[in-house]
Amino acid sequence: MDQSTNSIALISPKFFGFNKETAKSNQFSDSSIADKKNKNQSINIKELALKEFSNFKKYISKKVHITELNPPVNGLDGIFPNNWIVSFQDKTMDIFSMADPSRRIEKTEENIALLSKQFQIKNDFTSFETQNLFLEGTGSLVLDRQHKIAYACISPRTSIDLATLWANKRDFKLITFKANASNKPIYHTNVVMFLGSTLCFLGTESIIDSPRLEEQITHTHQIIKLSSSQVNKFCANVIELIDFEGNHFLAMSSTAFNNLETWQLDIIYKSGLYIEQFSIPTIETVGGGSLRCMILELF
Repeated sequence: MDQSTNSIALISPKFFGFNKETAKSNQFSDSSIADKKNKNQSINIKELALKEFSNFKKYISKKVHITELNPPVNGLDGIFPNNWIVSFQDKTMDIFSMADPSRRIEKTEENIALLSKQFQIKNDFTSFETQNLFLEGTGSLVLDRQHKIAYACISPRTSIDLATLWANKRDFKLITFKANASNKPIYHTNVVMFLGSTLCFLGTESIIDSPRLEEQITHTHQIIKLSSSQVNKFCANVIELIDFEGNHFLAMSSTAFNNLETWQLDIIYKSGLYIEQFSIPTIETVGGGSLRCMILELF
């Protein structure tokens, strides 16, 4: 089973904005830029986000196949589709529950129908919303597809019971841990952990409860340890993709790239990967998610 793909889905931030409801559990979302809009009308958050997205899409489309899904009407966080759907190499997909009611509008019938042309729905966890159990796609689950291991950082958006149920249905080994930022549980696993074909970025300073986590990872991957400040700069929220020539590369934000140490970059390059960086400061700051959150992998 391949760890990475050459095909992704994106959603334009047509209705992008600060979501005060999701910000309650997302310490990385900051309203300060959005607040300035009220004082200075020249600052248009949505226009800035659209420009960042357009520049990113224009360049990444030269590297990988793009499927553009339709923005959910009034979906402030619609740019982050990886939180409600995950696809698999057997051409099936799972649909997931979302913790905040304001985000549940993102699972549109239109986009599900569009994706159903390529993938058959195998598991739909939407009904668990009524039980207050949530599992937000590859935000909650960092997947080692090669070895069928799923890593999950437990938080209000990542239920250990639902993660266990999912792992049993998909025949994945589940490894859970806990991590904090600003004395609160980190909302998504992919903010504190990245897993590629051979490398793992792990925010070891942010992790507070991880029995044998590093030991498990070292059986399959080389770990690059990240500081808590690097986690805050989205250094773990990156993704490995395959370009049209078959080369593997890391896509990340300029914020993440600029906060990696030279020794960390050396390990990345020595592993055979190259890096593509994209400037998305508005999306990161206001949305509280970086490049990996914007990408839905299509296998």
